[in-house]
Amino acid sequence: MQFAKLVMRLADAVVDFALPPRCAGCGIIVGDVGSFCPDCWAKIEFLGAGGCDRCGMPLEATDAETCAACLAQPSLVDRMRAAVVYGEIAPSLALRLKYGRKTALAATMARYMAVRLSDCPPGSILMPVPLHRRRLWGRGFRRC
Repeated sequence: MQFAKLVMRLADAVVDFALPPRCAGCGIIVGDVGSFCPDCWAKIEFLGAGGCDRCGMPLEATDAETCAACLAQPSLVDRMRAAVVYGEIAPSLALRLKYGRKTALAATMARYMAVRLSDCPPGSILMPVPLHRRRLWGRGFRRC
């Protein structure tokens, strides 16, 4: 048992040396798998618990609970949430996962999105956006 653990640790060290962890944003070498370098980390704007009750958009300098867009045209969905602002880094991560077959990015993205699940009321449903199986296959994903 001890020998197997030693062999696994040695194998991990060899893989980490040959393929060091890289920043999910820009690709430079970082300390941990699925992390960001300081420059990319500074470019990511995380959304807090506040915001519009329906869409989650930040509501700055107001006491309103619902944004004007949701008041003007209510959505069919009761509540939506995002982990980060769609800024400089977030779109590139999503596009590389979606079209570039960089499936390892899914774990990195899920790590930061999971924090937002604590805001959900009991009985909430996490709903993925469906995609036709031909498109899934074309992008390199298979049904689970």
